[in-house]
Amino acid sequence: MVAEGTESRADAIEEAITEVSTEQINVIKHLTQAKKQLQEISETRSRKDALRDSISALEAQLKYYSDTKKFEDAIKYIQTEYNIPRKIIGDAKMIWDLIHDKTPDVLHGCTINSDLSEAEALYWIDRIMALTKYLAREIE
Repeated sequence: MVAEGTESRADAIEEAITEVSTEQINVIKHLTQAKKQLQEISETRSRKDALRDSISALEAQLKYYSDTKKFEDAIKYIQTEYNIPRKIIGDAKMIWDLIHDKTPDVLHGCTINSDLSEAEALYWIDRIMALTKYLAREIE
């Protein structure tokens, strides 16, 4: 059974998938995986995986637009070359840092076990999807 409210989050991810170009294969793969993980959001590991795949999609998108290998370099490039407002593109770095600092076990192989409620996971996923869609609309 899908948790109540999950369908709308899956819709947000689906909308993000339709916003990015089909050339962004890695972005689409991460978003598709995040959508799948949301089906089991009541499970701690599934919500952490959904969050990880969402932030990985954003990372892949930034690297795609910038043709860079480092997340930080991608942010700098996009801000400069696409004239994206500092507060908006800075949100990508802020979200990245908070997720990795507060919930390091969203990463594979991390032995730390952090708490991540459904509400918090969905909050971060919503923010990431909003940013992903904004970047696709602004840059594509």
